[in-house]
This record gives sequence, C-alpha cells and structure tokens, in this order.
Amino acid sequence: MKVGFWPSLSLVALALVALAACARGNPPQSVGTKPGSGAPTSTAQGGLQGGPGPSAAPGPRTPDSHCPGETPLDPGAGARDAAIAAAEAAVPQRYPPHIDVAGFRVADAYPADPSSGYGTIAYGLCGAIVGQRTWVVELSFPKMAPSVDLSAGQLFLSRFPDGWKVWFQYH
Repeated sequence: MKVGFWPSLSLVALALVALAACARGNPPQSVGTKPGSGAPTSTAQGGLQGGPGPSAAPGPRTPDSHCPGETPLDPGAGARDAAIAAAEAAVPQRYPPHIDVAGFRVADAYPADPSSGYGTIAYGLCGAIVGQRTWVVELSFPKMAPSVDLSAGQLFLSRFPDGWKVWFQYH
C-alpha cells in the first residue's frame, strides 16, 4: 500500500505532538543539574565522584527547567562508552524502588538527533547546542516485563568539566 506525502507528514506531526504531550505529562527526574546537588557523576577515569553542582546556567533558567545548569562540553572521542558507563552507574540511584533493576541492560546508545528517536526530546527541551552534545542511552529492565512503560528507560547524558552526567530521565 502506497501512502502519499501529506498523509505521512500528518502522521509524523501527530506523533511529535503526542511525544511532546508525553514529555510534559511525565515529569523527569534530574540528577546533578541543580547547583549544590552533590549528585554522583562519572569521572574521566570511570569512577564516581560527588560533584558540588554545576556553575551558572548558559542562559535563563526557571525552577522547572529540565536542561543542564551549564553548557555541556563536546562529547569527544569515546563518547559512546563513556555515556554507557555513566548511565550504568546511575541506574541504581535513579530507578529503584519503583523499578526492579536486577538484570538491566543497555539496549542502545546513540548521539541525540534532532529528527529521530528520543534525541528529539533533547533538542526540543534545551536547543541545538545541548542537543548536539547529548547522548541517549536506552535501557531494558527485563524484570518489569511485560509492561512496555516500566521495562524501558531512557537517560540523556552529556559531558561536563567534572565528567559525564545524566541530566534528564524520560522513563
């Protein structure tokens, strides 16, 4: 069955509106993005470090902002592995007790893309600079199956002067 351009475009627009509605209706949990939070972060050496919180925000910030409190650094070489390591380290602090994390695995990890996947959320929430410097790590929690919502997680990570941090949790 061949579908024309306009019906396809309408379907894509509807999907984006639905995704935006879900993002607004599901308040994220941020770690390490509020000054003074002291949240654990990943260091370049792969260890965890308690950070004093980021410096001043790159632009105007509201109390409800889900964006990083400082402009992320360029991800650099080895970004995929570093983002995965930081996400894996953050899972035990971010998901229990409502999610059984036993046996969790990384399902995918990729740089945020403004036109596809969960990466569109980073661009939509925080703009191009943050979006270009964000990696999305998708997680699977097999103990929570068959629930699609509870058995999947998405973390948004960027590199900061004190290491890789999760700055947004979609699910």
